[in-house]
Amino acid sequence: MENFLHEKLNGGCKIYLNCSENKPLGIVGIAPDDEICLLYVLPNEQGKGCGSELLEYAIKLCEKPWLTVLETNLNAIKFYEKRGFIFDGEKDISSKKRISEYKYVYRGENM
Repeated sequence: MENFLHEKLNGGCKIYLNCSENKPLGIVGIAPDDEICLLYVLPNEQGKGCGSELLEYAIKLCEKPWLTVLETNLNAIKFYEKRGFIFDGEKDISSKKRISEYKYVYRGENM
């Protein structure tokens, strides 16, 4: 994870941390092109609203927020769609993994 975070930071990604009582709960990253390139919540903190808070914070910082989701990550797709993201029709198939990533753009919660 440390190498992944360094890679994101070196690429211009800004990373924000959600903490409670000086304990990290989750992180969100925003790339220079408004891609929400990272959203991670500790497993024991999932389902408590931390991910939603981080996503809402990231959306407010972006002019045109967007993100990609693996086609097999149905929980994440449901999470993002519930919060106003829609599939824009673009998908990228990784030649190594043979798994598609779907691009989602933010359209707002009350479409």
